[in-house]
Amino acid sequence: MADSDSEFASVVDEKVASQPFDDPDADLIIRTSDEVDFRVYKIIMKHASPVFREMFTLPGNDTTALSVVDVAENSRVWDFILRMLYPVVRPLSLPAPSDYRPLLEAVRKYDMAGVREAVKLAMIDPAVLKTQALRVYALSCAYGLPDAARIAAKATFQPWPGDQRPPPAFPDMDCMSVTAYHRLLQYRWDCVKAAVASHRGLFDPLPTPPSWDPKLKKYLPSLPQWPWLTAIKPNHYSHTDGCMCSKIREDSGIRSYVDRYIGRSSKVLRAEPSGALVTTTQAIGPMLKAVAECWGCKEMDSDGFVRFAGVYAQNVDAAVARVRTTEDAICHPLTKDYKVVLEV
Repeated sequence: MADSDSEFASVVDEKVASQPFDDPDADLIIRTSDEVDFRVYKIIMKHASPVFREMFTLPGNDTTALSVVDVAENSRVWDFILRMLYPVVRPLSLPAPSDYRPLLEAVRKYDMAGVREAVKLAMIDPAVLKTQALRVYALSCAYGLPDAARIAAKATFQPWPGDQRPPPAFPDMDCMSVTAYHRLLQYRWDCVKAAVASHRGLFDPLPTPPSWDPKLKKYLPSLPQWPWLTAIKPNHYSHTDGCMCSKIREDSGIRSYVDRYIGRSSKVLRAEPSGALVTTTQAIGPMLKAVAECWGCKEMDSDGFVRFAGVYAQNVDAAVARVRTTEDAICHPLTKDYKVVLEV
């Protein structure tokens, strides 16, 4: 009687996972650390994981009997894993950031390449990176996800501006090596240098007449890059320009308010190397105000300056995108060389 009661109690206490992992005909039970039983099929696990395949071929293993495998991960982790493996179901939602590390550890342990890719895609979701970029970077370095590490490294610019103190310790920081952290700092610095220098590409290629000819004025509106060149480089493209904005810096050759705009932009780009920052109202507003208040400039098309800022933003983002590392260097810094490709 006692044995019967004990058997009855074990059945009652058994916690079975939700559908479709409650199939009574399943031939394998995966029992998690919080004692939830997932009833699954060996054929699926065998194809998904070389580790399970080898487990089922061990001597003495009865392939026809119901087997129980105890795992170290909790039920949330295995629910996500199995929903990625089963052909008819998908996770109801993305995994929580606190589950990234146990998920990555599980897919590493059981060699589940398909689930590994799904976890990576969940980690680099833009909504996740807004608040978890450093965490994703640390985990990507630790578990050999170079593509995710690069995306996460760039995503750290916004929540951690370069002109502010580093953020407080975050979960999973302990899995990131000092070398990986140094790589992140180096990458950020190289992106800042590229962004700040990107304005040079705006002015250097501008066509410069060898000597001023009034007849050239009629061709200015059709110049391919800048129909408002007289607003940017008056000494090159105007015959007489008596307004105070023409008292430009000799080293830059551009109007004073454009020069100040570049200076303001360089300052914000040192904090966050993102092209979006050079098109904000705070960035271009003072320049447009100076144009409107100048008797010699107010007749110029202000939309030209806005378009100019848009091209500047594209230059910034393109320059940052060219800052790269050699393959896998960001995740394996001890065996690969760091290389910066910077073309400005």
